[in-house]
Amino acid sequence: MPDQAAGSIAYLLTGFPRLSETFIASEIHRLEQRGLRLRLFVLKLDDPRAPHPVVARIAARPDYLPRTASFTHTPFLRWLARSLPTFLPGMVRIAWWRPRGFAHAIVATVDQAWRARRTACGAPPTSVTCTPTSAMGRRRWPGWPP
Repeated sequence: MPDQAAGSIAYLLTGFPRLSETFIASEIHRLEQRGLRLRLFVLKLDDPRAPHPVVARIAARPDYLPRTASFTHTPFLRWLARSLPTFLPGMVRIAWWRPRGFAHAIVATVDQAWRARRTACGAPPTSVTCTPTSAMGRRRWPGWPP
């Protein structure tokens, strides 16, 4: 049996429960059967259809995160002004509890956003290839088409 003092595993899910993602629900159920504590953080409840029967056997209850403004079509500072008050108390708790981990997450987030913005603005891509509909992470290998 795993050591419960070791903490828990967190899943960040776009939507839950989703009938189309029975693999994830089955994985969560199997991990719980092994005695692991799980936390489910869900961005949105968006599937009105009946979930797969395995969802009823999952003990972990989902925590639905607060809605935020769309980041896609909103200028960054406006998005930040709308979203920061909702998430600031949680961010302060995390920064107090795990300052090094929080700092690492902030640096990684800014780095990823900077690379994505540089690519979208016409600078040569490093690890992101832009298409008209999406940005996909991809390594550049010699001899492969761009």
